[in-house]
Amino acid sequence: MALKEYIPALTGIRALAIAMVLVFHWLPADHPVNCIPNGPIGVTIFFTLSGFLITRILSRKLDKPIGQTYSNFIVRRALRIFPIYFLVLLVVDVLYFFSIQIETDFYAYPWYYYGYAYNVLLERTANWKDYLSPYWSLAVEEQFYVIWGIVVLCFQKEKVRRNLYIITILLGMLSRYFFIYAENGVGVLTVTCMDCFAWGALVHHLGHKPLARKSLGLLFVLSLLGLLFIFGMDLPDSNLFKIIFFRSFVSIVSAFLINQIVENREGILSNVLGQKFFVRIGNISYGLYVYHMTVPVLFLELVEALQMGHFRLWHMPLFEQLLVVAVSILSWYAIEKPVNALKNKFRI
Repeated sequence: MALKEYIPALTGIRALAIAMVLVFHWLPADHPVNCIPNGPIGVTIFFTLSGFLITRILSRKLDKPIGQTYSNFIVRRALRIFPIYFLVLLVVDVLYFFSIQIETDFYAYPWYYYGYAYNVLLERTANWKDYLSPYWSLAVEEQFYVIWGIVVLCFQKEKVRRNLYIITILLGMLSRYFFIYAENGVGVLTVTCMDCFAWGALVHHLGHKPLARKSLGLLFVLSLLGLLFIFGMDLPDSNLFKIIFFRSFVSIVSAFLINQIVENREGILSNVLGQKFFVRIGNISYGLYVYHMTVPVLFLELVEALQMGHFRLWHMPLFEQLLVVAVSILSWYAIEKPVNALKNKFRI
């Protein structure tokens, strides 16, 4: 598989993941669609896909100078994720001086957000009412990029990297016992999520080997059964089995789907998720994730400040959702895509 080879269905997976996050946040908790934890599942899919893609990119550049490859990799990631991340923070910051505020800990602890460490703050506050709460996973992703790039590039031998991926998976699961179950934590520290990324990395490393593919298929079936048990028994979030295995099961299912797409380009899954509709949604998925909580509330606060809040249209959920989609599309074409083009100056 050539490095520059583009697989549309992998972008389509992003559409699936963001759809789950949106229905989780936009529909009531007791809605039939949210009978399963769509939001956590969607975020875990993003983590696993990131682990696969980043490992795929870096592991094919092991013959290049490590310093230059790593620095260019970090710059390319920054060009992709920084612009609209900091744009939202800047807008929230500026509007604050005009007495337009939202419920967030950003005003009290801005540097946790600016420094991509919000997950550390959320672990301490457990304030899910924060409209910037989705930023916790963006912090985890950024911390992963910084660390994982070093791991992949510094260990040249395939066997060593494979063992590191397996160790990372085990440590991630074990850390959930200590930081979530024993310490009654929220579960947003990077260490408690790192096995999700490692499953993606391991699939890239072993997914093409016949024995590994059979083993992954077996794990896929067992994971589906595990998820059915968790959902069927309606296990509480404090349940040890759920704490340890929920993310693992979702990661394995995600890794299996990713492997199916990569190894079978003409399969049903590839053909469905590779359709233009899913790819286009996948392209704007980052914007949808960044904007989906903040844009509606900031807009309503703004129209109230302008004494235009009496229009019923502004308060309709469908209008808010269409507004987020419109802003995300505009963001993609006006900001993200042009800035993304600059990555060509930092090839790896």
